[in-house]
Amino acid sequence: FTFVELPKFKKLIKEEGRSLQELTLEEKWYYFLIHAASTTNEERGILSTSTEIKEAYKALSYHDLTGPERRSYESAEKNRLDELAIRDKLQEEATQKGIEMGKKEAIKEGIEMSKIAIAQTMLAAGESVDKIQKWTGLSLEQINALK
Repeated sequence: FTFVELPKFKKLIKEEGRSLQELTLEEKWYYFLIHAASTTNEERGILSTSTEIKEAYKALSYHDLTGPERRSYESAEKNRLDELAIRDKLQEEATQKGIEMGKKEAIKEGIEMSKIAIAQTMLAAGESVDKIQKWTGLSLEQINALK
């Protein structure tokens, strides 16, 4: 555990004349604890470069809400999270569908390549075009293109 005497920290910053940008993350937390209720938007912006401090400001703002404001905020937040969940689900489904379509296309392509390989082997063995058509299902044009 670390114990910090916040009043001493307040004096330290004034004596050193340091700006908020120069503070370490730990020092920004101390500043937040001392000045959270009275920070300007500019100071909030500087301190909120840390995700954790930004979340702390959100929590602080939430606790300042009145009952009706809090219910309205919670409703809006629920709607936002629902929309994110729906978007994620749709994206997941689209990805799965794309994978399935890709597999089907790959299978078709593999079958077509097998037919062509068989036709090439049959041509090399001197088989007739009619016989190659019958066994591979390739068109006359496809077979002639292999010659």
